Amino acid sequence: MFTKFISIFLLWLLSASVTLAQVQQSEWTPWEQDSTCLVSETHFTTPDARSPRPSAPGMILQWYVWGNNFITNVNAYNVYGFGDCFSSAQGAPDCGLPKNSAVANYMYAKSNTGSSITPKLTDEVIAYFSKPPPAEAIKYAAKAVGRCFGKDSAGFTLEDLELVRVDTPAAACQSVAAKIESPWSNTPPYSIKKDLARIPVVKAWGNTANNIIGWNAVPPSKPIESCSVAPAILAPILAEVAQGQMTAAQRAKAKSDAERVRLVNRTDEERFMGLNGCQIAYSLVFQGINSQDRIVGFITDDAIDWALKYEKANLRGLACPPMPVSLSDWVQKQPMATFQAEPDPYTEFRSRKGPGFDKTYEDWLAFAEIWMSRYDTQKVHFGGAGSTCDAVLYYARSDRFRPTNEDNGPSAFVTLARLGYSQDAALAMCAHVPVSMITPALDYYVVEEQRKRQEREAEMKRRQPITPVRLPKQNYLWKNSTTTTRCYWAGDTASGQKNVCFTN
Repeated sequence: MFTKFISIFLLWLLSASVTLAQVQQSEWTPWEQDSTCLVSETHFTTPDARSPRPSAPGMILQWYVWGNNFITNVNAYNVYGFGDCFSSAQGAPDCGLPKNSAVANYMYAKSNTGSSITPKLTDEVIAYFSKPPPAEAIKYAAKAVGRCFGKDSAGFTLEDLELVRVDTPAAACQSVAAKIESPWSNTPPYSIKKDLARIPVVKAWGNTANNIIGWNAVPPSKPIESCSVAPAILAPILAEVAQGQMTAAQRAKAKSDAERVRLVNRTDEERFMGLNGCQIAYSLVFQGINSQDRIVGFITDDAIDWALKYEKANLRGLACPPMPVSLSDWVQKQPMATFQAEPDPYTEFRSRKGPGFDKTYEDWLAFAEIWMSRYDTQKVHFGGAGSTCDAVLYYARSDRFRPTNEDNGPSAFVTLARLGYSQDAALAMCAHVPVSMITPALDYYVVEEQRKRQEREAEMKRRQPITPVRLPKQNYLWKNSTTTTRCYWAGDTASGQKNVCFTN
């Protein structure tokens, strides 16, 4: 199988004027020799297959397949982390490769300068990658990607690689790989602790799965149906996730089957619920544009143009536009057993939360015009506090109303009034006020202003300073006694005794 693939691809290389002498033509047929390889056959269709988050095992596999062409064409971003494998610095990873400062420096320079400026490829670097990866490097890479190195990895047992056989759907593998990438960002049914995610063989497997079959995979990679190998420590987690997803899928299918039975068993009255021909045709066109498997035949351009006209008319409460004969004929061919009406365009519009953040007066005016298009409205004076507009908005936003967005003018305006509070929004809203709200709003505003004035006056009275009451002086010692004069002896003098007298 893969021999044919190589032959076809070599013809493509010739047409592209690629020097075949530089390509290492190894007997790389892992899909025929061993199924324990995570890599899709399409992953290495060029020597510069790129990955948003490259891994050292993936780079070693590229090197094994493409030889010198790998280091010549590999994307600059991909080589920075791989350069650490050749560094002798303390803490550098052991990737099973002979350390070489020239190779490490070349990769660091290539990643720092980017793809627009390529550093000089020295003879020493070329010579390094002219040889195939050593056995230790292949074993290191195989622990992450599986036995993808043909005869050079066939001799490794899964036990040698710290892997076990699994038959896990790709979706479950992707979920677990994402959990390894960010063990704190996902929730049960599966759980991976941070310490587990840091185990080298687990981390390497997760990185590979993310890049080759997961959310980071980019062309020419393509998702595979299942991952065949994984670290033994991940096997029970993969099984749990697969079981959970299988149960969810079964529930979803059962629900879908039950819904189909319910739809088929409806009466015509239940199926169409009083819909007119325009509403039925619009639903069918809408469903055909978004889900081709639900319709018979192709949708014509006339049908799509009519649906757009119908939406515009519907939003503004206008009559249904004439239906082309081709659309009518197409509608007659559609199966109606499972027909379901799509939301009315205006009803769908009324579920919105405004024209968007930081929109202008024109945006709000167009939005308010459509929002209130079904009702009898009138433009009222906008002049700030005390204006009719101020009174109407105050009334609509008061505690007298609870927003329900019902199909009547006052309810629609109450909801609209609470979607925006800027001056542009207020000015636009007051151009489309329900006529029935204007008089009650003005009356309410007068009553509320009077109530507020009374509350302010009462508050001012409450806050006025209290003048203390001054009481007359009283004799607190003998409240019930009569006035009495008393004297006591103060000593003898030359003229006689000295008396001192006081009156109480």
